[in-house]
Amino acid sequence: KAIKKASMELADKMIAQILEKWSQGNNIIIKMIGVTDYKDVADLKDVLKTQINGIKAVDQRKFEGGEVVLEAESRVPAHDIADEISGLPGAPYKVVYTSANIIEIVVNAAADRR
Repeated sequence: KAIKKASMELADKMIAQILEKWSQGNNIIIKMIGVTDYKDVADLKDVLKTQINGIKAVDQRKFEGGEVVLEAESRVPAHDIADEISGLPGAPYKVVYTSANIIEIVVNAAADRR
């Protein structure tokens, strides 16, 4: 009986830890190419935080040579975020690549050159 009780308590703790880890979300890398003005970076971070469902936090990792790398903590998969970004009316960028945890977008002027 004691072993069974200890096993059940351990299982309950493990389940709680697993659920906590899963509920923390995914880290998704968002690359933006063709950026010529830092305002575009600030605008994208604001859009991700306020208009895209499932984004919990956005951190900037790099801005150099026209490329921005952001890391977003998300409760939804990258393709869902890419779908929402693509559906933004009048957005000055478009999604050109997505994978399990990476989204690549280009500023429209750069997208037109691709």
